[in-house]
Amino acid sequence: MQTNTCLRVNSTLAALALLSLAGLGASACMAEDDGPIELADLDLGAGIPEDALTGTARILTPDGELEVGYDIVDGRAIVEGDIDLGPVEALRAKTADHANASLLYDRWTGGKIKYIPPSFNQTAINGAIAAIEAATQLDFVPVTTPMLYEDLLFFTQSSDSGVSSSQVGRQGGWQQVKIWPTHGQSVVIHELLHAAGLWHEQSRSDRNNHVIVNLVCVPPSRWHNFDIKAPLVGFPFGGFDFNSIMLYGSSAFSIFPGCNSMVRKSNGATFSGNSSMSAGDVAAINAMF
Repeated sequence: MQTNTCLRVNSTLAALALLSLAGLGASACMAEDDGPIELADLDLGAGIPEDALTGTARILTPDGELEVGYDIVDGRAIVEGDIDLGPVEALRAKTADHANASLLYDRWTGGKIKYIPPSFNQTAINGAIAAIEAATQLDFVPVTTPMLYEDLLFFTQSSDSGVSSSQVGRQGGWQQVKIWPTHGQSVVIHELLHAAGLWHEQSRSDRNNHVIVNLVCVPPSRWHNFDIKAPLVGFPFGGFDFNSIMLYGSSAFSIFPGCNSMVRKSNGATFSGNSSMSAGDVAAINAMF
């Protein structure tokens, strides 16, 4: 218990330092303003260097245990391009309570997610929060005087060009959501649904019944990003959903334009990312909370 408390305090203190810098340098990070970049327009996986080292971690979730592959980017373990498992060294240090698990996460109590209001990209972030609240049972609660030990989200500008990221589920303490300054509302919704507890649609255990994965179009070092997740009690929820905002488009992690990493199994057609929550996304969140 002492080790877990120390880790939580250290991560929260680090979060305070990051938050103090979150609003700095916005003009330096911003590209020429051509409007917000939405999820369907992203080159998913482009932020992962081709020579990035990889590893695996075991994650204890509220519904069971998962083994996931990750890329190491700036010392952090990144799954499927935007799921941040945290510092690699922390993953490798097994917890005393769960010797077989590298990382644990939980649900947000009562569906209430506290957050520190953003100091940048406010239109996209506030719009995403409003859209999720309007469609689901989640309640985002702004906190202006946060306490050191509170479980909450805070937003920082991503330092990885064109990449936004989030952890999955409630981690305990202050939890970072990284947003690239020009990313629009749909990207923020995607990351906040990760924070709420959703994984990617293309990693469902029934994925291969609906999608053909063309690994010939994916660099071998990135193949692990198409691993399916073992069935859990609460995942996957419902049927495979091509309209899900948690589904990557056909070009994700593609080795070159025109070589599609994923196509529909039914007819070989491509599909793009989605910019709004589907009925299935809403049902999955409401079932969790």
